[in-house]
Amino acid sequence: MLLCSTELSKTMVRRRRPCDAGCSNTTRMKIRFATMYCLVAVGGVLLWLNLRIPGWLEEYRFNTNRPPESLDPITKFLFFRGWPFTPCAYCYTNLSGWHPDRSDGYVQLAAYADVIIFILVLAITGVICEWCCRFWKRWQREPSSHVG
Repeated sequence: MLLCSTELSKTMVRRRRPCDAGCSNTTRMKIRFATMYCLVAVGGVLLWLNLRIPGWLEEYRFNTNRPPESLDPITKFLFFRGWPFTPCAYCYTNLSGWHPDRSDGYVQLAAYADVIIFILVLAITGVICEWCCRFWKRWQREPSSHVG
């Protein structure tokens, strides 16, 4: 992943062209290398969190091989996985198996909330990292009045 983001950023830097007549350099979107590296790192941690099966499922020896058939593809994939919500935690179960139809839609809500949280965390990470890079660059340019 890190190699792909590095190659992508090199391609973006190489293909810099002057903007059209109505576009100035300040309106172009620039993504710094530090932001890309932070997004790759945070994305990797979130993927690891979302793709692992929680320990409490293994502790109670639930059958995690087959999710219910009546679910949509995203919920079926994330049924035994997910962070911070695991959809099977919101599903009605008994000795005969899982019954997501009795859960009033909370199973699907938990799966889609995981996806939305994943996207929001990446977006917030990108914004904060870009803000910190710009603040650091501005702080470096100022005269050394901040040094005692």
